[in-house]
Amino acid sequence: MVEYNIADFDAYSEPYESFRSFWVKANKANKILLFFTDGHKQGIIRTGWHIKPDGEKEYITSINERRKRFNMYFSKYILPWFEDYIKPYEVMKKQFYLRGMMLYWGAVVVK
Repeated sequence: MVEYNIADFDAYSEPYESFRSFWVKANKANKILLFFTDGHKQGIIRTGWHIKPDGEKEYITSINERRKRFNMYFSKYILPWFEDYIKPYEVMKKQFYLRGMMLYWGAVVVK
C-alpha cells in the first residue's frame, strides 16, 4: 500500500473538502508535507460568505466582521482548525503567503 508523504490541495474554491477526505482515508507517513491553495478569503469580503474549513457556510452581514475575518483568515480561522483536525499529528513548520486575495500555504506535519 502506498504511504503518502506529500500532498497538494490546489482547489481554488474548496481545498479543505478534498483534504478532509484524504486525511480520513489515506495511508499517511509519520512526516507529511501538505500544500494548499485557498480562495475562500476573497468570498468573505466580496460576498459575505465564509466557507469554513469544516465545510460550514456562514453569511456575514456586518462589513466590520467581514474585514476582521478577512484580515485574520489564516491565523484565526484556518490554522487553529487545521492543528486540531490533524491530531495526533502536529505542525512542525508552516509557511504562507498572499497573492492578491489568494492564500497559498503549506505545513510539514509529524506524528
